[in-house]
Amino acid sequence: HRVVENEEQLLAGVEALGWPVVLKPIDQSLGRGFTANIWRSADLLRAYRKARALSQKPLLLERHVPGDDHRIVVLDGEVVSALVQRAVTVRGDGFQTLGQLIGRARAACTDPAEAARYRQDRQSRRLIDDQGLSLEDVVESGRLVELRRWSGPPPYPSLWVDVLDQLHPELAQLAV
Repeated sequence: HRVVENEEQLLAGVEALGWPVVLKPIDQSLGRGFTANIWRSADLLRAYRKARALSQKPLLLERHVPGDDHRIVVLDGEVVSALVQRAVTVRGDGFQTLGQLIGRARAACTDPAEAARYRQDRQSRRLIDDQGLSLEDVVESGRLVELRRWSGPPPYPSLWVDVLDQLHPELAQLAV
């Protein structure tokens, strides 16, 4: 990670860390000013302006590490619940547009509720836009594009998965 205070430090930081990156204000919470999975300079500068609109304090630039969002409940020193929230994503191949990737993912679903995760609504369009993309953009090979981050009401409840039985002991110990 790097603490950055201006655009020059920002660009030097991403050169040192490599793509993709995450940028966030150090004095905000609940995702305010936070942009993840940044792959291009233009998107990085846009994320910088977004974060600066909320904070004049230093910003934190980090290497983006894909992974899952865990919710672990500890009661009296014991892990009693562990859920993981899986984002709905598509992976770029360097040839297809984002719209084509979404269409193929939707077509591959056998369950209508699963296919509904790939619908395009305000939430997914905003998330796509936050990643500096449009449906007409060809997505770089290997780039993971998030379409939906949280489950919300049905038909999305299966995005939260109980992983208590599979929780790694070190992760459980960290939670405690």
